[in-house]
Amino acid sequence: MRRGLLALALVLAVTPSAFADGDPASDVLLVKNVFVPYPAPSAAASNELAAAVRSAYARGYRVKVAVIASETDLGSIPSLFNRPNDYAKFLGQELQLYYIGPLLIVMPNGYASKTGKKDTGAFEEDLLKDIVPFVESHYAAKSDRDNRAIAGQSMGGGQALRIGLKNLDKFAWIAGFSPALGNTADIVPDIDGASKKLKLFWVSCGDKDAMLKGNESFHQSLDAKKVPHQWHVGSGDHSFVVWKNDLYLFAQVVFR
Repeated sequence: MRRGLLALALVLAVTPSAFADGDPASDVLLVKNVFVPYPAPSAAASNELAAAVRSAYARGYRVKVAVIASETDLGSIPSLFNRPNDYAKFLGQELQLYYIGPLLIVMPNGYASKTGKKDTGAFEEDLLKDIVPFVESHYAAKSDRDNRAIAGQSMGGGQALRIGLKNLDKFAWIAGFSPALGNTADIVPDIDGASKKLKLFWVSCGDKDAMLKGNESFHQSLDAKKVPHQWHVGSGDHSFVVWKNDLYLFAQVVFR
């Protein structure tokens, strides 16, 4: 049974837009598991197919189904009609940038408390000792570092970087969107480990964000230390407009 990928994040999930390639099924299958032609089959037939797909998912099989009844259903690629193997390969290529299989996103509150007051320092212990074990014991989530990411925005971005970079044995994918960095001297405690172990180290900020100067200096310090990372400057200030786009870009490359 395939198990889900666990991403710990303090951000909102968004759905990418489809390709404008004239193939109806590949666009629909970005957000649904079944594509049916127009005119659609009877309600009974459509419901039976949907139930079969749900049953497959319940057994751990990740499937997407395209029902092609005529050349018209293939839009701009009618030449693939009656060539199911070739069309399946085409769909795989169309969806590969967007569909990475089961992805579990956990969005905990960044404030943990031992005293009843907000305590960002206690969040690391809460995350690693309580939240991650709870999620992995209650959901079909993979538990190895290669299939676990930590990402966040603003305060959560700073937490994601500090926690992730201190725990390279637990996270292979780390991202900070406009992260609140504070003193950056101790953010990367293991330069060699970060350089060799991380599959992706992402830092981004808006071009009108008050935190841009600090994040740009952090990026330059990583360059000077030869720590591989992805640096991105978006258009906007310290707002969700920027962070949603950051997440969209990060989602294209994480777990690949």
